[in-house]
Amino acid sequence: MNGTLQEAGYGMIIIGGTALALVATMLGLFVTPFLATGLASGLVVVGTIALVPRKAWFSAGIIGVSAVVLAGMLVPRVMLERTAPGLMMPLTLSVSIIVVVAAVTTLHYVTFQPRVA
Repeated sequence: MNGTLQEAGYGMIIIGGTALALVATMLGLFVTPFLATGLASGLVVVGTIALVPRKAWFSAGIIGVSAVVLAGMLVPRVMLERTAPGLMMPLTLSVSIIVVVAAVTTLHYVTFQPRVA
C-alpha cells in the first residue's frame, strides 16, 4: 500500500473513531462516555499499527488518540456545561470538526510527509 492510501485510511479511521465517540457521548449510548472513547481509541491504536510506518507509531498514536479524546468526549462535555441548549449541538460539532481537521493536518506533516534533508 502506498503512502497516500495509508494516510487517507488512517485519517478515515481517526474520523470514524471520533464520530463513534462523539455520537455515543451525545446520545448516551453507553453507561459512561469513557466506554465509547475507549472503544474508539482502541480502533485508532489498531489503525496506527496497521497503517502507519513503524518509525512513526508513537507520534501518530498519540495524535490520533488525543483527537478522539478531545473531539469525542471532552468537547461535548464542556459544551454541555458552558453553552445554551439551542447552541450546544452546532458548537459541539463545529469545535469537534476543527479538532479533527487539526489532528489530520498535524499527522500529514509529522507522520506521512517525507523529510527533506
